[in-house]
Amino acid sequence: MRKISAKRSVRFSIILTALCYSLYHLLSIIPLFAWPYNLLAMIPVFLAGVVWGYMRQLSGSLLGCMVSHILADAGIMGMYLLFVT
Repeated sequence: MRKISAKRSVRFSIILTALCYSLYHLLSIIPLFAWPYNLLAMIPVFLAGVVWGYMRQLSGSLLGCMVSHILADAGIMGMYLLFVT
């Protein structure tokens, strides 16, 4: 993100990195949901990427992004354990 924002706007770099983040997560979402729900499931992933991009830009640190990502993953795993198993 830092290298992209050096050549382009910060907003563009956040959107682009959030898109790449979403595409990476799409690989794990595809087997879980049928079409078109797998693409709809990417909307919150993309929005989380945007929020974490802005958090990183404002704070200058990845620590807050890492902690909130860990908490989000824990919440997802908790819901999975509660409702799927």
